[in-house]
Amino acid sequence: MILKKLLGLIIILIIPQISLCQYQQQLRELISSEASKEDIQEQIDIFFKDNATIITEVELADCYHDVAVHWYYKIRWRQKNDQTALKKAIKYLEKASEIKRKNHDDFYSLKRTLYNIGFFYRTLNQPFDAIDPLTEIITLEGTDKKTLQAHRELAYIFTQIGDFHKALTNINKILNTQVDPTETNKYIVESYIIKADIFSQMGFRENSASIANYLFKADSVLKKSKFDPFVYNYQIDQIEGNRLLEMGQQQKAITHFYRVIDALDSKDSIEIAMVNNSLGQAYFKLGNTSVALKHLNKSTQFDPNYTPAYENLGDLYIADNEFITGLSYYQEAIERTFTKVTSGNYLNMISMEDLELATNKYHLLHHLTQKAKAWKLYYLKSKDLKHLTHALKTYKLADKLVDIIRFESTEYKSKLYWRERSNELYAEAVEVCLWLRKAEETYYFMEKNKAVLLLEDITNEQAKENYGIPPKVAQQEYQLKQMIYLSENQLKQAQSESPDSIRAIKERIYNHKFQYLAFVDSLSNAHPEYAVNKEKINILPYAELKEKYTSSSHAVLQYILGKEKAYGLLTTQDTTIQFTLDELSSIQQNIIDYRKRISKSFHNHQQLEQYNQLSNQLFNQLIPTAVYELITGKTLTIIPDHTLQQVSFETLNTKPKSNSYLIHDAEIKYAYSMTHLHRNNKRKRNPSRSFMGLAPVTFSQDSLSPLSFSINEVTTLSSMLSGDALIKGMASKSNFLDTLNQYSVLHLSTHAGVGAMSEPWVACHDGQLSLNEIYASKNQSDMVVLSACKTSMGALKKGEGVMSIARGFFHSGAKSVVSSLWSVNDKSNQELMINFYDGLQAGMTKSAALRKAKLDYLDTHHGSELSPFYWGGLILIGDNSNVLGKSHRLWVWICLGIGGIILLAITSKYTIGKL
Repeated sequence: MILKKLLGLIIILIIPQISLCQYQQQLRELISSEASKEDIQEQIDIFFKDNATIITEVELADCYHDVAVHWYYKIRWRQKNDQTALKKAIKYLEKASEIKRKNHDDFYSLKRTLYNIGFFYRTLNQPFDAIDPLTEIITLEGTDKKTLQAHRELAYIFTQIGDFHKALTNINKILNTQVDPTETNKYIVESYIIKADIFSQMGFRENSASIANYLFKADSVLKKSKFDPFVYNYQIDQIEGNRLLEMGQQQKAITHFYRVIDALDSKDSIEIAMVNNSLGQAYFKLGNTSVALKHLNKSTQFDPNYTPAYENLGDLYIADNEFITGLSYYQEAIERTFTKVTSGNYLNMISMEDLELATNKYHLLHHLTQKAKAWKLYYLKSKDLKHLTHALKTYKLADKLVDIIRFESTEYKSKLYWRERSNELYAEAVEVCLWLRKAEETYYFMEKNKAVLLLEDITNEQAKENYGIPPKVAQQEYQLKQMIYLSENQLKQAQSESPDSIRAIKERIYNHKFQYLAFVDSLSNAHPEYAVNKEKINILPYAELKEKYTSSSHAVLQYILGKEKAYGLLTTQDTTIQFTLDELSSIQQNIIDYRKRISKSFHNHQQLEQYNQLSNQLFNQLIPTAVYELITGKTLTIIPDHTLQQVSFETLNTKPKSNSYLIHDAEIKYAYSMTHLHRNNKRKRNPSRSFMGLAPVTFSQDSLSPLSFSINEVTTLSSMLSGDALIKGMASKSNFLDTLNQYSVLHLSTHAGVGAMSEPWVACHDGQLSLNEIYASKNQSDMVVLSACKTSMGALKKGEGVMSIARGFFHSGAKSVVSSLWSVNDKSNQELMINFYDGLQAGMTKSAALRKAKLDYLDTHHGSELSPFYWGGLILIGDNSNVLGKSHRLWVWICLGIGGIILLAITSKYTIGKL
């Protein structure tokens, strides 16, 4: 609402005072006459009927514009709130724009008309119709006030539909543009306030520092400016008050809210409703329910369609165990997002059409989840299972809404934001499914919580094939996306450059994104079926999961982590076990301790015993006895979640003693989700060559030590598989990127890492290959082997998982990836790798070959070398089919013999670890 008020104030709709032509002057006089509204309307119709064919096109366009703005908007709409009048205004403006597009000498006039079309559509709550005319303004020549106003309006629209990062892109564009020094301070103040409001809608707690920072910047510019700060001051107070409220500082927040009330005009009903809602929340949190109730009721009186107030009333009554009243208020909040006439029935379930019609889907999602939580609380109070059934139905609606919001968001970071926001929803839904003992629904919500954006990539590619997108067109889309990734990568590396250089890169990123979105829009218009299906995610049915991925020897184990609890689902051919892990905080701490201990070798018996105890405790927390009994002796696919993706399950001790690792009992592989595994396996791949290994050995970056063992690893494997190798200076970024799309197997033996402030990378001879650069590449690999450190590590994103190098290769096309969870040892890693490929050559599946290599290592080493640090970090993610077969068997033994001799010679001198 802050954005709405601010943008409403800054919109310039009044035509500049210029000398008017004869017919335009005649029309203006007619509109401002004292005649009745009916007579004026009749005379306007006659005016266009008589004059449309005799006046010049330029003047006709101006007349169309004038009647839209001065008559239909200012008089008919503002005075009577007549939506029909606003729709007629848009029709006249569209006629004006058609004529003005032909006049290439006056872009500003066309921009004014397009701007009003966009503004009127937004006023009618048709944000998607508003995007095209506003976007057209940005494409027109010159950056002027109307261009910046279009960016501002788009920022509001994208905030309204939940595409927050695209909204930020438009605001950043304004802040990055220098025009008209007399107006600069106003634009800056407004942009900082809008930016703070966008971050507030993305979450006050998560973005508290950013919100406070942008409000401070706005206030600082205000104090140096000469224009009236009134409207900006109360907006700053409102946002800052809400921030303090969410941070638990209710009394300070209340002070800000009362300043807002003192500043508002009594006619500002929307803003009065908003601030009273905030006051109601503040007093409710302070325990003063009577004052809270007064302010919340006042909020609904001033603006009956401001839905957050109804939700807060629902919270108030639920807290007092008045469930029916509370649920009724939630229902009213839900229904008022798409209609002014509410049913008054808290049992009602809204339709998909209602979800689509909601003008503020961000608020609607919150209302639905709060109502579902209330049903859960009602069940805990009454133990009536029908309340859980209502909760589950409500969560299913919320899930559908998340899909709509994600689909409507075009910026990847916005999609990622909604994936993180949906994580809590899915975990809570799983808890309801567990209570209802609905395994199929448990599976569904667990799958919806995993790697959906990776699935979108696969679905998009498949949709291109299914709906006849020409290969050249598909390639053009890929190239546009590639330019975005590479430009964003350039920006990350340019932080030490000059402000002008950084500004130029940001401008390039914005232009690439704009070109990409314009291209996608045109592609969707030309192929509507593709547009509908390109992001449609169909979860692998549970029955098909059991049929295709479980057997007497195969099982699937899935996890989802909520706020306070975690949940698991084991699916075997004959049995399903749903379970709850109550001690989530303890599990999280044990994972942290586990990571510290396992990421280095043990130097004494005490360290080994400490690890055994911790590892066994974590095993017991994650795998109940009934689950352990069913997975023993099987091939187990594990779908971990969030921090569980940092655990190598095969290194967990099943007993509190050494060498009782889970790897002895089960063959383990991993997947992002079963749906991703299934869909990714169906992806078409047609590599022309078999194997390529990369071993830079030495590096241009001084901090990276040479990897002497890697050259033997790669040359041995390349000879074994009759493949190719990029060694030393040939292992450059350009050589690798130019050729990686040709090979069935890619093997990288190099350094890799991820820093606290940097994205994951792998090292080539001449520099680091970043995650963004991998996203910008394509491969057709059946298997990518990352014989390097921490290639399964990266930023943890709720719902999507780890933003790792491994994920990057899946994004660019890989069917499976062997990657590492911590820093690997160069010597032991080489031994494991050669034994792994030996198993593949013998016809074993990938997970069987990797398990055999690890067990062989355990059987042939002693003392500190048995530490899981040496053998447990490598994991298989994705497809598990055999990739090589039994060919070249003689070469295996010849190369292994030669490799062994070299290995013995080098081992006696030194051991170097990969970073």
